[in-house]
Amino acid sequence: MREILLKPESTHKEKQLLPIDKITMNISKLKYFDIIGLTEKELGNSLIERMVNICRIRQALDKNKMPQLIHIFGSLDTMSTPLYFISGADIFDGLTWLRYSYSDGMTVYQPNYWITTYSFDEKDYLSKLHSFCDNYNYLRKLSLEMRNFAKFKDFASFGSNGNLFKKIWETCEAKKEGG
Repeated sequence: MREILLKPESTHKEKQLLPIDKITMNISKLKYFDIIGLTEKELGNSLIERMVNICRIRQALDKNKMPQLIHIFGSLDTMSTPLYFISGADIFDGLTWLRYSYSDGMTVYQPNYWITTYSFDEKDYLSKLHSFCDNYNYLRKLSLEMRNFAKFKDFASFGSNGNLFKKIWETCEAKKEGG
């Protein structure tokens, strides 16, 4: 498999965003790659802007009948991952699952999760190991939720976050249409 990681054209700090218009207009030049990589932070300055930009790239790929996958670097958490998936992204990675704990659809500070989940006198390294296992299981569950959403287009697939994700998606769609 061949993957390309797209990067901003400018090294100026205030211009560190991907040129989405240029990418979508020249999407056919990426036909030799199987995966198009994008970093989360370079996709936009807000969640909605990043979602809209993922949508725009996905739409350009679909319009050109290109089956490439979209890989979002730096995103693997309980909120942004499913939202970027809904927007058209396919592959996610990040270190959040090692730095935080996933609990009830939220990404939380690990020691707070440990206090509510494990023995109060458990060693930190054991709590961290337990947390990694719990996060891995949560990611497996999230993967199933995303598959169910892809199949049924039902935001209830995301459990307690379903209504929030629906509201955010509706905002994204309004922004895509110029609202």
